[in-house]
Amino acid sequence: HLFFRNEILFQRYFFECLSKIFLDKNTFILDRGEEPEVALFNHQFLNQNIIEVIHADHLGDRAVAKDPLWNNYYEYLLTHIDQADKIIVSTDLQREDFIKDFPGVEDKFVTIPVGDSRQKKVIE
Repeated sequence: HLFFRNEILFQRYFFECLSKIFLDKNTFILDRGEEPEVALFNHQFLNQNIIEVIHADHLGDRAVAKDPLWNNYYEYLLTHIDQADKIIVSTDLQREDFIKDFPGVEDKFVTIPVGDSRQKKVIE
């Protein structure tokens, strides 16, 4: 039997096991939740990529640039941004906001648009 003092240690063990089974470069895609971030950040296993998904605005108040009020879903990521390899956002405007807020790491931010095919015109 295995005993874990908390969920983060359990998740870290899970990620370590995956890294031992799949020896090639692993890609972990995280979609909200501080626990997997804490489990993976600063505990790099073998060879891995960490990709984060951001669904919503990351700031609660853009007017206070020196003291940002982060969206609580993304606060841990945004205060440990160096730990993520890529960060997926939903719109180009959202990516532009991140580039303003995090100069020097522009390549981390990638736009993958959200929506459905009914919103797009069909080109014939």
